[in-house]
Amino acid sequence: MPPKPKDLDCVSESSYNDVPLEQAINDCVKDLQEGLNNLHCSLVALITHDEISHEEYGEIYFLSREYVDIAKEMVSIVKSFKPAGFKAPKLNEDTIALQQRMAG
Repeated sequence: MPPKPKDLDCVSESSYNDVPLEQAINDCVKDLQEGLNNLHCSLVALITHDEISHEEYGEIYFLSREYVDIAKEMVSIVKSFKPAGFKAPKLNEDTIALQQRMAG
C-alpha cells in the first residue's frame, strides 16, 4: 500500500509569534546584520587598545551573547515552518562541506 500523501502547510500564510512569517524573517535578518556590525566594530575598536578594561570586555561579551541569541531566534523561526517529519541531518565536517558546495 503506498504511503498516504501528507497535507502541506501553506507557508506563505504562516506567522511566527503572531507576526507574518516574511516580516519575522526580515526583522530577524536585520537584527542579525546590525548585531554583527556592532560586534565587528566593537571588536576592532577593542583590539586597538594596549590594555583592555573589564568594562570594555564585558560589552564585547554581551554583544557576542546577544548575537548568539538572535541567531537562535532565527533557528526558531526556521523550525516554525518545517515540513512534518523533517529530520535535520547531524552536522559534521563532511555534511557542512557538502552543504557549502551545494550553496556555492
